[in-house]
Amino acid sequence: MHQSKSSRAITASAMASIQRATATSDVHVQGHEQRIEEEVKQLLLDIRRIGADGPSCTFGQLFDDEQAEQYYEAIVGTLKCAKKRGLIDFKGQMLLKGVHDKVDISITDLGQKEKAVSSAE
Repeated sequence: MHQSKSSRAITASAMASIQRATATSDVHVQGHEQRIEEEVKQLLLDIRRIGADGPSCTFGQLFDDEQAEQYYEAIVGTLKCAKKRGLIDFKGQMLLKGVHDKVDISITDLGQKEKAVSSAE
């Protein structure tokens, strides 16, 4: 079977549209990844700032902190991401306001090393 010229033109046009959409999608993903990276770094700074007794604070302290409240788009998601990367630790998988206000969030040894890298930049 042979494709007609108009059929090939539509296919080429569809491919061009797909390529443009993919490029746009890649830009959005890169922007999102960059925002997550910035939020994780800021999270480490905020935990240190809020924590009175070293590199830790409670979820309630972090959640209610005015600076943190203004900065994060989704603090629970940022916490999960930082925990998955091994930069922080807390009991459980997810923290919810009210129920988990007294749960301690601590920066791990790996998270402490992240400070040195961020400071050197």
